[in-house]
Amino acid sequence: MEGQHRIGALVELPQVLRELGEDPATVIASAGINAELLRNSENSISFVELGRLFEACVAATRCEHFGLLVGSRSGTTCLGLVGRLMQTAPTLKDAILDLCTNQRRYVRGAVTYLVIENEVAFWGYAVHYPGVQAIEQISDAATAIGFNMMRELIGAVPEEVLTSRRTPSNAEPYRATLAPLRGSMQSSMPWCSLPVCLPVLFAAQTMSFVERWKSRSLLIGLSNNPASRIRLPVCSAQACSFLTCR
Repeated sequence: MEGQHRIGALVELPQVLRELGEDPATVIASAGINAELLRNSENSISFVELGRLFEACVAATRCEHFGLLVGSRSGTTCLGLVGRLMQTAPTLKDAILDLCTNQRRYVRGAVTYLVIENEVAFWGYAVHYPGVQAIEQISDAATAIGFNMMRELIGAVPEEVLTSRRTPSNAEPYRATLAPLRGSMQSSMPWCSLPVCLPVLFAAQTMSFVERWKSRSLLIGLSNNPASRIRLPVCSAQACSFLTCR
């Protein structure tokens, strides 16, 4: 179904609300969403509901970097089977391509992609579903998750991170979470750069080769299901995230 988003990292959202002094049940209900859905990362909500949820959270907490706080608590594990597949990839490039290839199974309303040009790799995330609120928050969360995944997989931080959101009144949380953050906060697309060919750390490789093959087989089985096939539009994105690798 088009316009759907897997809960994934949103399981952390209620705890972020608690830490900011708000009652999760009240805030989530104000967005018209059943709070029970956020207990299981395999559940899904619509992209419209996702935007409405972030909008309600920002309004209740008055925290402009709410999406960043949610995303900063997650890494490959929030992606379920795809995250496990990334953990066994031989290089960061292969791990990112695992996500790019399989993300559409879980998220239908945004796209993640990898572009390599002049030995610089751009890992991008863009929301393309129309009528979504709080796209800046969604993009912030995706950027933080991507940053954490790189650190988890190769044990290194990006060379550079840029974000497409409008300049916040307080940029310090972004610098603290996404260091090294450089350039204008109003850059057209958020991105960061690091070596794409670095091998994935052995400590991150929690599956054997056989398990990786089985996981890929399961994902291929999903792709053979007509209900799982979707057409990805050419993206004139409302918001993008870029992670760049040399």
